Amino acid sequence: KGYKVNEIDRDNQNELESFVRASDAVWIVTMPIEEVGERMLECSEIMRPGSYLIHGCSIENPYPRDIDYDRIEKLSVHWAHVHFHFRPQVPLSRTILGQTVTASICSYGVLLEGWLQDLFSESKCNLLVLTRGEHDELTGVSQLIHMISTFLVADVWKEFPSGQTLMKGLALGGPPAQMLIRAVLRTAGASGVVEGILRNHPYT
Repeated sequence: KGYKVNEIDRDNQNELESFVRASDAVWIVTMPIEEVGERMLECSEIMRPGSYLIHGCSIENPYPRDIDYDRIEKLSVHWAHVHFHFRPQVPLSRTILGQTVTASICSYGVLLEGWLQDLFSESKCNLLVLTRGEHDELTGVSQLIHMISTFLVADVWKEFPSGQTLMKGLALGGPPAQMLIRAVLRTAGASGVVEGILRNHPYT
């Protein structure tokens, strides 16, 4: 779509302020959950009025403090929480094609100008706009299903005589089995993220 994208991480975070001041949109995609609220406020205070501030960190109430949306709004910065719900595709560039994307507790400006809708139009994504309450309720279902399944499945798998049994079973089971192991590995391999999700979504 012709956007120039600047990536900020721990290797070049000293450039954060200059990039944020010059950007039309700032998208926080991953970081420790407890830092999201503070970083959003930090960025909003130096962003240009009318620019966009998005976060996608599976979180609505970051501890130790809430995201101060009212203060961000007074700075005339448009904001939203955008969450991808997808299964991996091959090649990876096709991952979001036709997938569901949710936007919750958006500021009016994000929806009014249709920027999010336009961003995902070519990918034919199913963009759902949710209220804060709807997001928390649905996350309770979508997150808990694979987390609970992880413990149940792992308890069965550990009794298998060899890893070969597991691999053959996954090949036989096809996509449903492969999606299940992805959920298991995602949960088992990211205990810190899982803890943050459970702590910060009231229904979970």
